Amino acid sequence: PGAYQAETPVQDWRYYREALSSGEVKRLALESLDADGANLRTCISSDEGADKDWTDINGNDCAWYQKTRKTKPNICSTSEIQNNCPLACDSKPVCYEGDKPPPSVYTIWSRIMYLSEENKGGGLICVLEGVDAVAECRKHKANPTSTIIPGAQDWLKYSSLVEHKPYMDIKLEDCDVLERHIDPYCSFSAPWTRMINTQIKTYNGYSVDFWWKALDGTKIARTEAHYREDPELMRRIVFFSKLSPPTVLAEVVIADSVGYNVYLYGACSVVEREQTAFTSPIKHENGVWYRTAFTLGNINDDGKRGMHLYHGSSVSFDFADWSWCRDETMDFIQGIQLPGGILISPIEVTSSPLSV
Repeated sequence: PGAYQAETPVQDWRYYREALSSGEVKRLALESLDADGANLRTCISSDEGADKDWTDINGNDCAWYQKTRKTKPNICSTSEIQNNCPLACDSKPVCYEGDKPPPSVYTIWSRIMYLSEENKGGGLICVLEGVDAVAECRKHKANPTSTIIPGAQDWLKYSSLVEHKPYMDIKLEDCDVLERHIDPYCSFSAPWTRMINTQIKTYNGYSVDFWWKALDGTKIARTEAHYREDPELMRRIVFFSKLSPPTVLAEVVIADSVGYNVYLYGACSVVEREQTAFTSPIKHENGVWYRTAFTLGNINDDGKRGMHLYHGSSVSFDFADWSWCRDETMDFIQGIQLPGGILISPIEVTSSPLSV
């Protein structure tokens, strides 16, 4: 040592008599402190890399700084700007985190499904194989919890104000109603539904992608308010991470006025709820296949992490910079509320926020 001078500044130098484990090396690289207790790391990890939903005192956001840097390279001159807009300002390189395994792609069902319903507009519930949803519902009713959970049932739109008119969602809290709406023919095998949570943490997001077609006679809503007027409209599509108590992962509203309106829920906090929709109407026709896809965790052109909604070549985005707190003791998808009178493709679930 010392025979040759370093060609770059040396931030820290250590000598170990024994080889370190990969975990120890990673901790040294990411968590080493200087004499004053400040972190020596000069890069950002992938889950820290998104620009924040922030504006300066003049109302300029990170997208403005990214654009202005092209003509004024020193515009990101303060630490406040650099910390809030690391991508827009290119203030810190992304840390090397090793080679990650490729994201996994899973499917719900292996064929196109024909979904029927006993009464038009009644909808149906498809349940993960091995889950006794009715028994779990009755167990929860006997011993209810007061814990507020992310994606809680408060967001579901039941017909509590007008009892004789079904609204957008099946009232899963009523165990008898739940039992009547479970369709055993659309139950699905998903042995991956717990381990995918760990993969979502690794890739900071997920994607869900499927096609659907309304059959002749199926009624598609004109507006969201239309649901209150016609009980025969096709139900919303709702993905549940847990059926009792109902814990929502995502809601998909199909209505001509908005085309699509998607609500996504986080896994760490009850305030993690975001919505995005298309600004122009889409006229849906019976007998035509339509693609619906949504992702959580994409970073857009302005460096912001959020949710994307896709319909054909149309894309809508909203800010949602969330972590993922579910682990392998919890299901990612345990049940799905679906409308009857449609055909639906296998639902593709990817453990990363792919650009779809």
